[in-house]
Amino acid sequence: FLFAAACFAACGAIIWRMRESPDVHEPPDHVPGDPATSIEVTTLEPETPVEADPTHADASQRLIWRSVFAMTLIGLAANATMIVLPLYIVQGLKGTRIDVSVMLGLGAFLEIPMMLALGARGSRLDKQRWLASSAAVHTVYFVAVAASQSIHFLIPMQAFNAFVVSVISCLGMTYMQDLMPKSAVAATALFFNA
Repeated sequence: FLFAAACFAACGAIIWRMRESPDVHEPPDHVPGDPATSIEVTTLEPETPVEADPTHADASQRLIWRSVFAMTLIGLAANATMIVLPLYIVQGLKGTRIDVSVMLGLGAFLEIPMMLALGARGSRLDKQRWLASSAAVHTVYFVAVAASQSIHFLIPMQAFNAFVVSVISCLGMTYMQDLMPKSAVAATALFFNA
């Protein structure tokens, strides 16, 4: 659990330091009901050379790979937790399978409303800060899990875990897509494979 906490602390530090292009996270200008802002019209014979669109340019390669590395650390720690936490509860804290079910079920139950709220506001949120904050919250969570001597202390801690899962699931993919607006498919693949 301390390794997982260290992974999230490293992830939070990586994301927090990525302030190279603050305008990357701005949603594109789109006026609802105006098809001219959502449709690209091309001509068959361009008379002037087409210049790069700076408002929708991809982020630097360095920023993209730092983000992939941070998402990989998040995935590593989260997946290891799903494997180790039930074993820790049953064997380390002498809990039961019911305790494991309650903890995992409570986390899933809390994730749903959080995901809905984040999904509704996702385009207006500073994704980078939310991701860094979730890494900090998960660091605290894992340190608390490692220091815990009681299952009854761990059950309410699942709210922190649910928060992190919700933020990463809802904002992580769109953050990567914001970094690579010209390659949304590649950004999605990088996020899910990280």
